[in-house]
Amino acid sequence: MHINENFKEGDAVYVFWNMRHAYDYYKEAYGLKYTAIKGSYVKSISTSPEDYLRNLSPDFAKFKGKKRLWYIYNTNNDSDIGEYLGQPTWYSRNGYVAPLAVEQEIGRFGRKVSRYTMYYQHIILYELND
Repeated sequence: MHINENFKEGDAVYVFWNMRHAYDYYKEAYGLKYTAIKGSYVKSISTSPEDYLRNLSPDFAKFKGKKRLWYIYNTNNDSDIGEYLGQPTWYSRNGYVAPLAVEQEIGRFGRKVSRYTMYYQHIILYELND
């Protein structure tokens, strides 16, 4: 709802895979005025953190031409329903937090303007480069 209240024409919203279920619920229940880019679930086909970001690059290309980007993620949930815990091993290694790696990568596209945090959920607003 924070994004819905502050969304402007020309913004993009990127939802990390572990927050898609929440986005889908709020989109339907509250009629959000934006349609988010749902982050691809590519960890099972990726072989390393670098490969993971490469596999997400088609998602990142969808930000092109946008003025601002909202990025939503959860730092507590690193496994999807029905998957084996700790797999793949590179994704689950101690110290690696995929949504933070994505946050760092998104930083290459623009400047971080604000952060809103509630428990493990994070919403970051970026002003994107031209």
